[in-house]
Amino acid sequence: MPFNLTFSLGPAAEAGTRAFCFVDESATLVVYADPDCLTIEPPRDPALWPDFAKFLCQLRNAADELAGWLEREPACSGVEQQE
Repeated sequence: MPFNLTFSLGPAAEAGTRAFCFVDESATLVVYADPDCLTIEPPRDPALWPDFAKFLCQLRNAADELAGWLEREPACSGVEQQE
């Protein structure tokens, strides 16, 4: 089921609260974004878990790539400076 999701971290999430949590009992990844929360749950059918595990690895790799890019790019104020 394809979907698009856009959200930004709120002030409490940025203030050092734990943003991610793995809940072992329900095999759920929780992303706290103050005030929003996103849960990522595996498919109910265990036969689909290998493909879901691949998806999670791709998500991890893309997040690492984005974090690396953000760490090396200078912050932009959003306003072009004129010379």
